[in-house]
Amino acid sequence: MVRSRKRITHKDLSRPDQFITLTSRVFRYFERNRSRILYSLALVVLVFLSLWGWTMYKENQNRLAAKVYSLALTAYRNGQYQDALDGFLLLGAYRSSTYGRLALLYRAQSHIALKQPTEAVPVLKEFLERQREDSYLRQLGFMTLGYAHEKAGQCPKAVTAFEEAQKLTGPLQEDALLAMARCNTQTGNLKEALSAYRDYLSNFIGSPRTVEISLRIQEIESKMKGLGESK
Repeated sequence: MVRSRKRITHKDLSRPDQFITLTSRVFRYFERNRSRILYSLALVVLVFLSLWGWTMYKENQNRLAAKVYSLALTAYRNGQYQDALDGFLLLGAYRSSTYGRLALLYRAQSHIALKQPTEAVPVLKEFLERQREDSYLRQLGFMTLGYAHEKAGQCPKAVTAFEEAQKLTGPLQEDALLAMARCNTQTGNLKEALSAYRDYLSNFIGSPRTVEISLRIQEIESKMKGLGESK
């Protein structure tokens, strides 16, 4: 059965069109708030352009820094430590790049390789100040700081750095304990050295260095007996 078409009445024709009504309201609102709307749009555009510009800047900085870092790292691996140091120093101009913190670590290691351990200390302190998240890199930073102090003849400071490295979870805990024991032995702190070596045997059971460490423990115990010290 074919339905009859609905008859359009005069009332229907006089009823305002919804689209036109809505459009009119929008235009009236815009006219009343023109300045505020234009200001808001300008602010949104400015924020977008700022974020885009910052992103482009960081990407460019990383590209430039990557080239400098690669050349300096190649020099370091080839044993050209002065050239490496000069290269890593250039990365100070790219502080926003991801290579800045690693460059500090390699700068310090270059100083140590050049027999300049004292110069390495402030660089490593800056590295540890900037590197607070990655546990392994912090552990490596403390270990390197310990070696720098040890090379500079400052074993008490070295022990403190090695202790900080040993507290952090990571693959260098074993080396940190041995370094603590070594430095304490050098400074005559035999009790602390003995404690570190014993901790090593307790924490690293089955280590290939077990026999060596056991002999060192016997040597220290013998020295302590000779000095009349208690264990």
